[in-house]
Amino acid sequence: MALRGVWQLQKLIVSYCDWGGSSKGIRAFMETHLLAFKEKNPQLEVVTELIRGQHPHLKGSYKNHNQRVVCVKNLMPEDVLLHATRLRNALGRKLRAIKHTAWFGGAVSESVMLFAAGILCISTIIFVRYNG
Repeated sequence: MALRGVWQLQKLIVSYCDWGGSSKGIRAFMETHLLAFKEKNPQLEVVTELIRGQHPHLKGSYKNHNQRVVCVKNLMPEDVLLHATRLRNALGRKLRAIKHTAWFGGAVSESVMLFAAGILCISTIIFVRYNG
């Protein structure tokens, strides 16, 4: 993804094994889709790396010096292309949990319900006492 018009992924490293069966999909990806992917993304440096005896993976290096590694063992070439595109579209920020404030948490809504139920009980008791 581009942040202010600048693509954040600088380098994509395609690591594979020329012998292992788990690299079959990434080898097919390199034969069919990699050249077109390079042509569509001239801002991106794409490097292939032969690592024997290891499962294949894609490693993305971003401008903010973060890296993301995606294991692509036993995937089809289209799935490898999908993961490469997702790495390209990512901003490279670290993944973190979304923090919820107290206004949106379950505890506040439960206490509001209990407060409303308490008013309802008090008003019912007062109504019964005055009418009874």
